[in-house]
Amino acid sequence: MGSPAKEPNFIKLMFGEGESGWAIDLEDGTAEINNVPLEGRLNLGDVVKIEKVDSIDHRGPVSFRKAGELVRRKYAFKTGFEYEADKEVAQKIADAARALGWHAEGMVLGMMMLARPAGSTMDELKAKIGGIELRNIQECLEVPS
Repeated sequence: MGSPAKEPNFIKLMFGEGESGWAIDLEDGTAEINNVPLEGRLNLGDVVKIEKVDSIDHRGPVSFRKAGELVRRKYAFKTGFEYEADKEVAQKIADAARALGWHAEGMVLGMMMLARPAGSTMDELKAKIGGIELRNIQECLEVPS
């Protein structure tokens, strides 16, 4: 996935109540989500229709873009877990996930989210990282279509 600073088509997109993140505007009324949302129905790499929402807040009328209907899914699973809050440990886990073709996203040091393809298991990651303990694994979802 790209970086908002380097990608001219990056937009902020509302994923759900109180959560927004980066997406790439595909300029056809759709956007590709560029981070692992906490919102249950969405995942990294999903292509969604963009809905424009007009609202009023304390500043007056505002418009924002919201993730609408799912068009295409890239990763079937979304998994969160905790690990020892150490930068080297975090890097080892992220490198192992990438070697498996997964996407790893640190929430804060000591917590990570993964976007994983269908058919993958956390046992694959555990085998690659050796004795690093992963705690409170939340096989959050096979993200619903």
